Amino acid sequence: MRTLIFMLTFFASAISCRPPPDITHGSNNALIGDDFSFGLKVTYKCDQGFSLIGEASIHCTTKDNVNGEWSGPAPECKVGCLKPEVPNGNLLNALDEKMWYSVNETIPFKCSPGYQLSSHSHLPETDRFSITCLQDGSWTALPKCNKQSTSDVCEMVPENREFKVCGMPAEELRTLLEVQKLYLEIEKLKQELKSQ
Repeated sequence: MRTLIFMLTFFASAISCRPPPDITHGSNNALIGDDFSFGLKVTYKCDQGFSLIGEASIHCTTKDNVNGEWSGPAPECKVGCLKPEVPNGNLLNALDEKMWYSVNETIPFKCSPGYQLSSHSHLPETDRFSITCLQDGSWTALPKCNKQSTSDVCEMVPENREFKVCGMPAEELRTLLEVQKLYLEIEKLKQELKSQ
């Protein structure tokens, strides 16, 4: 058994690969003069602004137990897009921590509560939109999330100084009206109690 393990170790150590391929806009962790023997793993990374396409690591292997070859092709580094910022908008996948996105990668957004897509007042505020990373490293047109109009709600509010500010989110306005209604009911009860 020991002889077999020794022979396998000897043959494996005798098998080596050529230096790993270089990639444009990226590098690997191999050092000049390294011995690329059987089992050695090389990992690639891209320069800033580029995205890694393909497997990040390759390793030295063999098919015929004589000649070494890399386990697969080296990855490529292509132009990527920096994580976009959409004022008053949020990524649908809040756990997405990536800073760079690959070309043709699409990411979904939604407007924050109280905001809606510009020029889309007929759509609900939860309306979603997607943007795609382009070949030149830019995104498709970033939509704008504008404050949702509440002018129709404001017109229905009776003349009252406290509620005359337009542009107040509907939910907040509803809460204030409920509080005012409760206050008026308490005042009415007080008057009734006094008159008894």
